[in-house]
Amino acid sequence: MTEAQIASLDHSHALKTVKLSWQKLESQREKLPSTFYVKLWELEPRTKALFAKIPIKGQGLKLISLFDMVVYGLEDVETMKSKLANIAKTHAAVGVEQYMFQPFEEAFYYTLKTLLGTDFTHKEKAAWKYVLDHLVMIAKAGLDEEKTVLDEMNSTHIVQTSSNRGW
Repeated sequence: MTEAQIASLDHSHALKTVKLSWQKLESQREKLPSTFYVKLWELEPRTKALFAKIPIKGQGLKLISLFDMVVYGLEDVETMKSKLANIAKTHAAVGVEQYMFQPFEEAFYYTLKTLLGTDFTHKEKAAWKYVLDHLVMIAKAGLDEEKTVLDEMNSTHIVQTSSNRGW
């Protein structure tokens, strides 16, 4: 599918297509996290360090919950934005960086293609691209906002610590 075809994809049609393809994954949900994370770590090995202290099974459930929230919350964009902003805060705190979104998307498309097989057509990919582009845009904005807050807190802490030491 060309960029022009993706751009012309009807909003409601994209949401419906994403929901249907997500429902097709229902019987394979237990495979989704391992397929996704193995590919993510292959594409961007630095992301593996983010999960060093996290039980991967629990993280896998969070990944599925995230996409459940996105897929079934697509009609209520404002609520989804708020939830994604909160998720971005926790991701910023553990060291997620902007560049990590691109391999995240690639790993997710790979996962969909692997698990859906021939059911992952150009139409499904275009619909997911439409949704993921919006998801990533919201997440990046939330990540930037939280990084700014964390940077300000760190610089304030450094100034306070320095002044307490008589520097």
